[in-house]
Amino acid sequence: IADQLAVEELKRTSLHPVGPAGAEAFQAAIERLMGLYPPEIVAVMFNLLGSHDMARFLTLARGDRSALLLATLFQATYSGAPSIYYGDEIGMVGGHDPDNRRGFPWAEPAAWDQEILDAFRRYFNLRRDRPELRRGSFQFVAARANLLAYLRKLDGHAVLVVQNVGREHARLDLDVKKDLAEGLVLEECWRPGTVTVVGGRITALELEPRSSRVFATKRA
Repeated sequence: IADQLAVEELKRTSLHPVGPAGAEAFQAAIERLMGLYPPEIVAVMFNLLGSHDMARFLTLARGDRSALLLATLFQATYSGAPSIYYGDEIGMVGGHDPDNRRGFPWAEPAAWDQEILDAFRRYFNLRRDRPELRRGSFQFVAARANLLAYLRKLDGHAVLVVQNVGREHARLDLDVKKDLAEGLVLEECWRPGTVTVVGGRITALELEPRSSRVFATKRA
């Protein structure tokens, strides 16, 4: 993982050294974090990916836009109160202070990364539209190698997020018999398609490299 990060910039933060990679380690880290506080505190935690105290996310990730999108989708669908450091939504870069405080290029919209901006809008519009992403329970469904799946649930509704952080195409089967009702249908967000719980499982989820898929129960 070190070759995917701007290590010299990272050394200037409390995030160095980086912990173990992989979905299992990520799940363990998140569950440990959630276990440090009562649920009512976790529900309002101020969650940041960037701030004025460190280099920009894209700079730390050596310009890997997919890393920013994967992390931001998790931020938008995780418990707590997500916060965007200005400019991250258009792909701003910069090293440590003062380079991370560059002025927002209001007069240069051509310099904005429109793909990143559109993704941010989708992610946070989904959070606005789905109460379970703001107030629902959070639980991991699968975490192995480069694949991660988790659920948010509230009042009979659910949002399922599946991520492939690897560099190769992947297929994932999920055991959800303890989490979702048999026969439940979830619609894919942002593109046509559905998945159905059959035999307590959701099977054959196809994931492109460095990609995510989000499914949700239908709301009236």
